[in-house]
Amino acid sequence: MPVLAWDFDEKGGTAVRDTSGHGADGTGRLGPVRNDGPCSGNPSMHFETDDSRVATNTPTAAPQVFSIEVWFRTDRAGGRILGFSSSQDSASSYKDRHLYVGATGQLMYGVQGPANGFRFATGSTAR
Repeated sequence: MPVLAWDFDEKGGTAVRDTSGHGADGTGRLGPVRNDGPCSGNPSMHFETDDSRVATNTPTAAPQVFSIEVWFRTDRAGGRILGFSSSQDSASSYKDRHLYVGATGQLMYGVQGPANGFRFATGSTAR
């Protein structure tokens, strides 16, 4: 059973409703734009800037065991898709368990390293 599920089916605004039943609603920050049209009834969001994101409104502890399912499309390399941070701000000092598109386009998964440095644990071999 999921503990967080955002399907982006709200019609406008920056609020994102958690449909898992656990109340982990979110808010779009710094420019995500709703795309309510061309996805054949499946709404989506387009992230206009490098700092665009949706963050939960309620702090949530990062789990030790979990799985991630994310449907996404990108036309550029670089950027986090999903992860845990110590703040809703992109300058968060603690970033852990992140699914990320690397600078050369590979899908990566990273964890917090020594001295709060971020390091990748594994990644795809191709774009």
